Amino acid sequence: MRRRELIIYLTIFLSVITGVFLFMPASAKQEQVNTNQKVSNEDEKDISGIMKSLEDRERELAKREDALKKEELSLNALKNAVELSIKQYSSMRERLQKDLASNKGKNNSLQGMENLVKIYEAMSPSEAAQRIERLDSAMAVELISRLKSKHAGKIMEAMSTERAVRLTEKIATIKGDK
Repeated sequence: MRRRELIIYLTIFLSVITGVFLFMPASAKQEQVNTNQKVSNEDEKDISGIMKSLEDRERELAKREDALKKEELSLNALKNAVELSIKQYSSMRERLQKDLASNKGKNNSLQGMENLVKIYEAMSPSEAAQRIERLDSAMAVELISRLKSKHAGKIMEAMSTERAVRLTEKIATIKGDK
C-alpha cells in the first residue's frame, strides 16, 4: 500500500506541476494583457489629460494674444491723440508767445510814449517846443496829440510857424481819420 500511495501522490504531484506549467503561462499571459490594458488605459487617460490641458492653455494664450492686440491698438490710438495734442499745444504756445512779444513791444512803446508825454508836460513850453521841432514828424504828431490841449497849445505857440502848421495839418488828418 505504501507503494500505491506513493504512486498516487506522485501522480497528483505531476498533475499539479503539469497543470501549473500548462495553465500558468496562459493565466500569466492573460494577467499581462490585463496589466498592459490597464497601463494603456492609464497612459491614454494621462495623454488625453495632457492634450486637454495643452488645448486649454492654447485657447487661453489665444485669448490673451487677442486682448494684447486690442490693448496695443488702444494704446496706439491714445499715443496718436497725445502726439496731436502736443503739436496743437506747442503751436498755440508759440502763437501766444509771439502775440505776447508783439503786445509787449506795443505796451512798452505805449508806456514809453506816456512817459515822454509826462516829461514834456513837465518842461517849459519853449524848451519842449525846441525839442519837438527836432523830432521826426510822426513822433512829434504822436507826442503833441497825447499832450493836454492847454500845454500842447503853448508848445505849438513857441514853435516856428512853418513847423507848427505842418504838425497841425498832420494832427488834423489823423484826428479826421478817427
